[in-house]
Amino acid sequence: MASVYNFKASLSGKAWSATGFGDKADGIEVSGDSEIEFTVALKAAVSEKEPGYLRVDKTLITPKRAYYCLMVGGAVASGGGGGGGGGGGGAAAAAAPEPEPEEEEEEEAEFDLFD
Repeated sequence: MASVYNFKASLSGKAWSATGFGDKADGIEVSGDSEIEFTVALKAAVSEKEPGYLRVDKTLITPKRAYYCLMVGGAVASGGGGGGGGGGGGAAAAAAPEPEPEEEEEEEAEFDLFD
């Protein structure tokens, strides 16, 4: 089961700051002089409380307000490429009979495109 940490973030000039809310993040406050510094500080604050695989989701509400959701642990679902197909099922495919190729009949055309 994943643990979820929720934060309300706001931008003032170029600096971001956030206050945690909910059971897990209540009382956590984070700030950074840039969005990158802020995100690093946010990850560090959550990792201090609960180590593990960390996923960050950001939703921009307005240009100066955002919602951050950090999830620790849990299953990881990825949308990246399809990867090599399954290797099983070879025996079932070998047992299936091959269909007979259909014979094609040639029809004489009544017109020629190049006349």
